[in-house]
Amino acid sequence: MNVRYIYNAISGIKMKTVEFVEEQKPWSRKRQSIPPNKIMHLRVEYDEVQIRNLVKSCGGRWNKGKGYWELAYREVQILGLENRILND
Repeated sequence: MNVRYIYNAISGIKMKTVEFVEEQKPWSRKRQSIPPNKIMHLRVEYDEVQIRNLVKSCGGRWNKGKGYWELAYREVQILGLENRILND
């Protein structure tokens, strides 16, 4: 049971509400699914030659204007580079 108080400053009234739990069961948030062909933006440092070559070999493209690599999400997963995805 949850108790909550609601205050109305205009009318000067305080209300007490009660919420009962009828059922409780395990629940987990569904993962947001990303389409496999969605182009992701990756951070790869200049001196990380091996990673850069891997990205290139899987079809990655360098976006000169933005300064990041672009690669399909499916390839990012295969290469294990999810931790390099940039949040735009």
